[in-house]
Amino acid sequence: MKNQIKVVICGSPHSGKTVFVTNLYKMLPQKYTAIVRACPDGEGVFSNNQEQEQILLTKRKGKMSEEYIKCVKERIENETAPIVLIDVGGLRSRENEEIMEKCNAAVILDKSEEDIEHWKRFCMKNNLDILAEIKSKRGQEEKSYISQFNPHIKANISNLERGQDKFEDITLLTLRKRIFDIALQKGLERKGQELLTENDVLDMRKVAKDLKMLRDDNIYWEESRANEIYSYLNGFMKGRENIKIFEARANWMVGLITDIAQKNGIENIELYDATSNKYFLNRRIKKEMKKPISNTNGIEKYDIIKGKVRLYIKQKRDSIIMQFELNPKTYLNKEDIEKMTLPDIDENNELYISGRLPLWLFDSISRTYNNKEKKVFQPGKGFIQYASSDINKLGKIQKEPENINLNEFLISVKQDIDLAQGGDSR
Repeated sequence: MKNQIKVVICGSPHSGKTVFVTNLYKMLPQKYTAIVRACPDGEGVFSNNQEQEQILLTKRKGKMSEEYIKCVKERIENETAPIVLIDVGGLRSRENEEIMEKCNAAVILDKSEEDIEHWKRFCMKNNLDILAEIKSKRGQEEKSYISQFNPHIKANISNLERGQDKFEDITLLTLRKRIFDIALQKGLERKGQELLTENDVLDMRKVAKDLKMLRDDNIYWEESRANEIYSYLNGFMKGRENIKIFEARANWMVGLITDIAQKNGIENIELYDATSNKYFLNRRIKKEMKKPISNTNGIEKYDIIKGKVRLYIKQKRDSIIMQFELNPKTYLNKEDIEKMTLPDIDENNELYISGRLPLWLFDSISRTYNNKEKKVFQPGKGFIQYASSDINKLGKIQKEPENINLNEFLISVKQDIDLAQGGDSR
C-alpha cells in the first residue's frame, strides 16, 4: 500500500454516506480512482441518479457472509489504483475490522459528535490515519463549512439528499484536495503512464480529450455525440486485427467500441481491468436452447450460474429485455465465464440489457448476441442505445422498452429476488 491511499468511508446508517461517497468519487480523477463497495447493501454510483423510485426497484441487499468478506478483502488488496475509496457498512463490527486491515486511512461521516468519536476510536484501533471528521446535516440548507484543516479536516456538510450533485461543496472540495495531494506523493504520475505504449491500445482518455469530453482530468461521455465517437473510433479500427480498450468507463461505451470492432472484422478484443491492472480477452459466452426454471406472467427465469447469476427475460412483440441478477453475497470471477451458458433468443428483436454487471461480463454478454439494435440500462436515466444499423440512433436514451412496462417488470423481478435472498440491515 506504500504507493496507494486506501480510504475507508465510515459512519452510522442514514448519515448520507451513499450521496457523499458518490460525489467524492466523481470529483476525484477517474483514471486514478477506484471504489469498493464493502457492504452488500445494493448501492452504487447510480444510486445518486434522479429517478429514485426506479433505483429502489433495482437495489438488491445481500448478507455479510464470510465468503463476501473474503472477496472484499481480496479486491481491496489487489486493487491497483492509487486512490481507493472503500464504502463500509454502518456497524463497528468484526467484519469491518477485517476490511480495515487492508486500508490505511479513514473519513468519518456521521450525525453527531458522539457518533463521530466512537468511529474515530474504532478507526484508530485499526491503525487508520484519520483524514476527516465530518458532521452530516441531512436535509438542512445551511452552508457547509470547515472548522479545522490540520492535523486532519473537521467540517460540517449539509443537504446530503439522493439525486443531488455536490460538486461545489466546500467540504467535499477540501477533502478531494487532501486525498489527491496524498496520492500525488504516493506515485500518482507514474501510474498514469502505464500501458499506453503497448501496440493496438485504444486509449479512450485520448479520445475524450480530442473530442473535448475531458474536463478536470475526468471523462464525461456525451450520449448525444455518440455518432461523432463512432466515426472517430471507426477510423482507429481500420486495418487492425486486435484492439485493447483502455479506460472506456461506461457500459454503453464498451458496447459501442466492441460493436464497431466487430463490424471491422476484429475478433481479438481485450478490455483493461483496473482492479488487476491487466487486459482480459473479451469472449462470447456459450448459447444453447434451454428451458427456463419458471415462467411467471410472461417472465422467464434462468439460472446462468447456480448460486451466482440469475437471468429474467420478458419478450413482447419486437422487444426483449434481459435482467441479470448477481447474488450480492458473492463476487464473480472472470473464470466464471467458462461455467456460463446463455439461452438462445430471437435476434431479430431489439435487445435491452439490464443488471449491475461488471464491464467485462456485460461486454461478453452483448457480444454473444447478434441483435442489430442493442441498448443498456442505467437506472435513473434509461436505456442507452450503443449498437444500431443506423448511426444516428446511437446514444439515444429511451425510458423503457417498446411494448414492455419497465416498472412492472422490475417489481416482479425484485419480488422474486427478495423472496429467494432476503436482506441484511448492514
